[in-house]
Amino acid sequence: MVSMKFKKMLKNVENLLAAASFAEEGESETARSFLREGRRVLLALKEGWIDIKTLKYALNTSKRNNAQLDILYVAAREVPQGETPPQLLQYESELRAAGVPFRVVRQTGCLKQAIIDYTKREKEIIFAVVESTDSVDADCDRKDARLAELRQKLKCPLVVVLSGAGA
Repeated sequence: MVSMKFKKMLKNVENLLAAASFAEEGESETARSFLREGRRVLLALKEGWIDIKTLKYALNTSKRNNAQLDILYVAAREVPQGETPPQLLQYESELRAAGVPFRVVRQTGCLKQAIIDYTKREKEIIFAVVESTDSVDADCDRKDARLAELRQKLKCPLVVVLSGAGA
């Protein structure tokens, strides 16, 4: 346990020194990429449940936290790469324009289980963002535990952005 923390601390020091070196040479974007390493925000989207406020929230939060954005797109069936929803394509171009590094991960099935599995695999997630409580249980087998089960099993904080809420 201690050795794992020590290795992580050494990696952070190494990244800081590399960032400082690049910053001294005027390579500010490269320096920022070293500082972003290890910090990720997870935006979990369910097919048919994409809300503009949720997308904006995840973008702004990633920028404020100097974090990369992982977009987990969960559909009921396998979605070919060419069938990306127009809102998501527009969002990807907004992320590029804002300079926020991102990656899109596609899965099928239950959003709740996909979020739990993803955060178990990806240890750098600082928190997860979802559109609404209803989207979390869409296409899931069990409806009894709902959001409470997700919060208990999740390895990071969960932010729920309600589409009807004022900004």
